[in-house]
Amino acid sequence: MMASVARDWQAMEMLPDDRRDGRDVLLWADGYAAICSWCDGWRDAVGREIMAPAAWADIVEPEGVGG
Repeated sequence: MMASVARDWQAMEMLPDDRRDGRDVLLWADGYAAICSWCDGWRDAVGREIMAPAAWADIVEPEGVGG
């Protein structure tokens, strides 16, 4: 599955509760972006906890690429 770069970064205060359902989201923390999911806290793909992310964005399919 190919994911696009996020365009619509939002403050963590704007994160809807449903984004903590285990789906992947893009988080901005400590000067870099990481694909993360919620599991008793934000964790990256290898399970490292992401502390105090500043912003989030949904991961979406690139335009023009069908499923």
